[in-house]
Amino acid sequence: MTRRRLQALITGIGSLATVAGALGVARGGASVLQGGDVSANVDSEFRFHATWYAVLGVLMLRAARHPEQETAVVRAAGVGFLVAACGRVLSWRSVGKPHWFFRFLMALEFAAPAVIIPWQQRIARDTTGRKS
Repeated sequence: MTRRRLQALITGIGSLATVAGALGVARGGASVLQGGDVSANVDSEFRFHATWYAVLGVLMLRAARHPEQETAVVRAAGVGFLVAACGRVLSWRSVGKPHWFFRFLMALEFAAPAVIIPWQQRIARDTTGRKS
């Protein structure tokens, strides 16, 4: 669990979020796997939220340069993933079982905070310890 591997993971998350968010802004509801037709209101809301996903991606890309200094960004992203996974559970219970791909994403979203938060915390602690 090295700093470089954490940087690679955060860069991967940031890249994926930036690209997926940008595609969501550009394509709206049409970018959702098997999403079908959506109303103008749903499309507008989707593009709004996709913008924030892209913003998260840019913040994660910035955090990847110095992950030991970006505790707030990494924790916020981890909490965001956890809340997003809980939202998927609510959707599943309210509307029905989603495509397997979205269930896979939900599993990753539940796992992400358990991985990136303690890893970043350990790297930050180790880096601070070396500077003393």
